[in-house]
Amino acid sequence: MNQIYSDWKELSKRILAFLKVIEFSYQSFNKHLDGDREANDEIINNGVSIYNDLIFFCKKYREGIPIIVAEKINNEKLKIIFSEPSSDGPALKVKRVAKMAIFLRLLECETSYFFTDQQRYLHKSVEISFSHLQRIIEVDKVVQEKWSAAANYETDVEKLGALHLLSHKIYAFKSDALGQKTDLIFQELSVAEKLEKEINNLRDCVEGLVLTEWKIANEINLEKKVAEAKEQAEIYSTESLAPLELRDYRYLIIVSETHLKIPEHLRLFKENEINYRVINIAYKPQCPSKRSRKNSKKT
Repeated sequence: MNQIYSDWKELSKRILAFLKVIEFSYQSFNKHLDGDREANDEIINNGVSIYNDLIFFCKKYREGIPIIVAEKINNEKLKIIFSEPSSDGPALKVKRVAKMAIFLRLLECETSYFFTDQQRYLHKSVEISFSHLQRIIEVDKVVQEKWSAAANYETDVEKLGALHLLSHKIYAFKSDALGQKTDLIFQELSVAEKLEKEINNLRDCVEGLVLTEWKIANEINLEKKVAEAKEQAEIYSTESLAPLELRDYRYLIIVSETHLKIPEHLRLFKENEINYRVINIAYKPQCPSKRSRKNSKKT
């Protein structure tokens, strides 16, 4: 799982638990938090601790979180609110606790929404790119000839597929035997490692990264090839590049001469919180009417 997302989930849990403590204290002291000065100080201490962790989170993943969130975290006024407990009287401390609660709640909502919405957008973009690829092959004879020529070697279809996804600002990669990113075009791990180090440049070039495994198959060995692709995709274990990477989906691309009928249970299945999506790309596709007649005969 994406490390930044995992770290944020832990921070989010702390923030929500902190807010519940404030709510409990508010109710316990008859809606007056100044009913217990020691409790007040303890709440402020915890708020300061959470804020310091937010600052660390912001520095660690400065290129992976929204600019607006980073600016809010580093706001000078907030640094005062989340400073160490002082000799302020009970009333001022109550105001500090209230401000802490409001800020942390807004921040938690905004950041959690960002991660969720970003992933939904990336997933849709990847789906569109594959749909576009199939349509290009169907209508463009030159593209169809390139894919037909490449269909003898999986590395060749990987390169063509990766180039197409890149036109949609999607960087496709595969996993090597050690579970690390490998570039599909140059087939070199070093390229992926370089991309990890140059995440700033990567963010300017692409909108997302996706793990793909490409296999050439036919009707006879379809399920075997899907199983092989899944086995290779499962190996992937490297930390992902912030929210740029599609975390919960791995794509198994089956390239065939004509369209194959993918069994329902293979089109999309889930294991260990990961969705495996099987996509069929045909390099000599039949027209839709012929394809429909062929499928109806099989059923």
